[in-house]
Parts: sequence; structure tokens; C-alpha cells
Amino acid sequence: MIDIANHIIKKNDQPIYLTPREFQLLVYLVKNSGQVLTKESIIERVWETDSDVTFNTLEAYIKLLRKKLGQSKQDSYVKTVRGVGYTWVTDHV
Repeated sequence: MIDIANHIIKKNDQPIYLTPREFQLLVYLVKNSGQVLTKESIIERVWETDSDVTFNTLEAYIKLLRKKLGQSKQDSYVKTVRGVGYTWVTDHV
């Protein structure tokens, strides 16, 4: 459950504590669910004018977000699209 207005994330009724940047990243991915987002577009949207952000920074945030959401690479809502970026998927096979 994501409450955007109050910056609250819950999984199984347990709160998940995210930094403001992690929260922005999650919301951006969820709002664009099913679309493949390039690393460039994510950085531009989430970090806006901070030109010091690299792909490595984004990858570190994705890893932290997956960890905090309790997801493994095999069972993750944040899917890596190799060579492109990331996508949020709501269904698992």
C-alpha cells in the first residue's frame, strides 16, 4: 500500500521506512507501471537538477529499494531491463 499524500508505505500492514529519494523513486516507478523507464529518464525525473547523479547511484537506490521492500531479484516488482533501465510489474508468473 502506498499513501502518496502522507508518504507512507506498508507491506502486510507493516510500515516500510524509505528516504524521501527512495520514496520518489518508488512512486515514479509505480505511476509508470508496465513501462520500461530508461536510466536517464529516471534520473531526470527523480533527481531533477542534481547533475552529479550517475547510473551507479541509481543502481544503488534500486538495490536498496528492493531490499527494503523485501524482494529478491527472482521475485521483484522492480524488474531490470538489461541495457535500458527498469520497469515496475504488478503481476508475477
